[in-house]
Amino acid sequence: MRTLLTLLLLSAAAHAQPVAKDDRVIVPSRRVGPITVSTSEAQMKAIFGAKQVKFGNIDGAEGQQVPGTRVLPGTADELQIFWTDNKSRKRIESIAISNPKSHWHTADGIRIGTPLTRLVELNGGKKMDFSGFDWDYGGNLMTGPALKKALPGMSFTLSHVDAQPPLTDKESAQVSGDQKVWSDNPILARLKPFVAQIFVNLK
Repeated sequence: MRTLLTLLLLSAAAHAQPVAKDDRVIVPSRRVGPITVSTSEAQMKAIFGAKQVKFGNIDGAEGQQVPGTRVLPGTADELQIFWTDNKSRKRIESIAISNPKSHWHTADGIRIGTPLTRLVELNGGKKMDFSGFDWDYGGNLMTGPALKKALPGMSFTLSHVDAQPPLTDKESAQVSGDQKVWSDNPILARLKPFVAQIFVNLK
């Protein structure tokens, strides 16, 4: 009994250890590195240094400017933090990751650059749809039920490589603009869609 109690106490102590500032693991719905839903901007400055945490406007869709905090600005691992209250900046609404060289990843290896085919695998092999490419809201993936369970609180925007051979106008019309595109569309084999942006909602 005493041995079991000791093991439980050691386990609890291990879980209570602070996460290192250079940790780059995303734990879906729980944390992004050392950042949790209740990590304030002041706490971020204590973790990363005041010069590595900058509040201001962040580019959004349709040329909009959205207030938020950039952590590690200008680096491969920059995070964009959006708040429930932009004055107090004490509770996080969502976190965005988009640098192509980012090191942020989940335990499953999901990161910027992950192919759409891998997300389909995590969705139990069932197809998913996304908004057509090449407009402000293009590439937004409608996360399937199994993927939501595997990666709760995470959503994705897709991009693609240049098709070889190039798409015809007719083919391009099937995967572009304000329409649903399904992950099993054969044209995508040439576009090789991949994760270009990750959004994390924490609880």
